[in-house]
Amino acid sequence: MDQRSYSTGSAPEIRIESIGGNLEVRGWDLHEVQVQTGDEALQVHELEDELHVSSHSDCSLKVPSGAVISVQRVHGNARLRSLEDRLAIEEVRGNLDLRGVAETSIGSVRGDLTARLVTGELRADSVGGNAAVRNIQGSLTLDKVGGNFDMRGLENDLHAIVEGNARIRLGLISGSRYELEAAGNVYCRFDEPADLELEITSGGQNIKIDLPGRKESVRSGEHAFTLGSGAAVMRISAGGMVFVSGKALEVFNLEDALGDDASEIPDDFGERLSRQIESHVEAQIEMINRQIEGQIEGVLESLERSGLSPEQRERILERTRLSGERAASRAQEKVRRAQERIERKMENMRKRSQRGREFQGGAASHTAAGQESARQAATEEERLMILRMLEQKKITLQEAEQLLEALEGRGQ
Repeated sequence: MDQRSYSTGSAPEIRIESIGGNLEVRGWDLHEVQVQTGDEALQVHELEDELHVSSHSDCSLKVPSGAVISVQRVHGNARLRSLEDRLAIEEVRGNLDLRGVAETSIGSVRGDLTARLVTGELRADSVGGNAAVRNIQGSLTLDKVGGNFDMRGLENDLHAIVEGNARIRLGLISGSRYELEAAGNVYCRFDEPADLELEITSGGQNIKIDLPGRKESVRSGEHAFTLGSGAAVMRISAGGMVFVSGKALEVFNLEDALGDDASEIPDDFGERLSRQIESHVEAQIEMINRQIEGQIEGVLESLERSGLSPEQRERILERTRLSGERAASRAQEKVRRAQERIERKMENMRKRSQRGREFQGGAASHTAAGQESARQAATEEERLMILRMLEQKKITLQEAEQLLEALEGRGQ
């Protein structure tokens, strides 16, 4: 364990050049920077009120809360919190977690992005996984989100392009322009009366509006209307359905989400779904392996500049490989278990459906039996809808599992 301390002013400039493992940065009230790492070759260069930091393993920093932070490259995950001045991050090859930070610009995050309480603008060029943001006290720009997008609380404009589903919840509409494009479904909720001019496009030709004084279901690809004075503009484009609500959205109607032909399941549906689940698993495992490879690559880059002996470098590299292999094994096992649970639910659904048909044939003359048969049939149809959404990539493997579990709980 290597720990070093450096006296600084209240707002030093800290440049984190390369971290081979995970990074954690936390602001505190002291005019001092404390750097801690398990690295045998931590590099810190001190220039007046400026520090340059590099490490080829995990690294933790405590910095004055007013520090100006720039991060060039992190090969693992990164967590930054309690920072009061601007933050610039070029590349994080794992997940990025921000909490209680100021204006932030991000180049690339290969994993998930989580941000809470940002006192300024938040901008990211590319997020490979999901993005979840809360309480952004400025504008939000996400040029590319590879997974799903979940947002709650925004005090200025929005621009987001999402390859999965998107869910946004807005309080007071204080921005002037909101632009959201998603390949999947979009759910939008307003907590307060809104003065908005809405323009909605749905690739699934399914637009549902549930606002005070305005309830409509539009089976069309385009729809536009104005709320209040229409002072702000909101444009929503979805590959699937669009649901705009003025109250809490706990559940949504799966039949509306999929369309009128939801019950028309092809004969080869099970086989196609199995291939799709396997594709989900392979994609997630590939992302895990990329993150591990990125960490090892970072260690190699740092070792080449470290000046350590060949024996020391090999020892550090071997520890990194073993740590990465253990992390990859745990993550892969978690994904595999989710796959197995979905497949078991599919098998149980087939068995229940068969029993339901037998039950219906033997007890159709009794009212209670008929009601029970109808309830089972409705539940099976909803399960099929969920699995079809998974097969069409409208939801993730984990979301499908959660919906199926919720449906099973409701049916008991």
